Amino acid sequence: MQLSRLPLAAFALVVLATSGCFSPYLRKAPNTPEPAPSPALVSGLVVAFNDGGGQKSLLSAVVDTAQNSALDAFGKKATTMMETKLVEHGYTLAFDQARTRTLDAFQIKSDSTTAALTGQWRHPDASYWTPQMVESLFVKPADIVGKVKVDGQKEYFAFSSVSIWDGGNFFKEPWVTVRIAIFDQDAKKVLELGGVGQGESQFFFSDRGVPNLELALTRAFDQLKTVKLETL
Repeated sequence: MQLSRLPLAAFALVVLATSGCFSPYLRKAPNTPEPAPSPALVSGLVVAFNDGGGQKSLLSAVVDTAQNSALDAFGKKATTMMETKLVEHGYTLAFDQARTRTLDAFQIKSDSTTAALTGQWRHPDASYWTPQMVESLFVKPADIVGKVKVDGQKEYFAFSSVSIWDGGNFFKEPWVTVRIAIFDQDAKKVLELGGVGQGESQFFFSDRGVPNLELALTRAFDQLKTVKLETL
């Protein structure tokens, strides 16, 4: 099976997978990056809403579609927030659409309309590949990094995902899980982090507007301040 032919449905399945017992983590390889700061090519960056599956009322479907249209604006904000966090670890974000988009089997436009219909937003200069997908049962980091790296060139490659889901019963709120993994040109992982944050609650309604999702993502990143740094 060629990696570039992986069905889009498989992409969505992995992107939307969310753990109910997620624990924050922060792991870093010693003496990286070198030099510091170093650019990390954003090879994959996806923001997705997990609706939990199952049958929904027409009203719920309409509300989801309307709120999902905000994923485009939130995705751009999340990209900036990720860059700020990665600067703390010595990395700046770099983009090269010509290289990274070759990883996708299907070229789908990334905008508010597509986000509203699919519940996903992909950075327009990156691919659909996320940390969960790059390291899976059938795929290894070397398989993906090998497709975008330049032989003989020292580089770093970043893969990121932001998964959103609704929590609560009478009072509902959005939850956000963020994952980032960075690999070097030899497909060795040099940084990985993950956090989870909660937005503000509303009675019978989960507000997935940009400000509330931004708050949830801020809390997810703030959570990392309490996590012990581990060595990769």
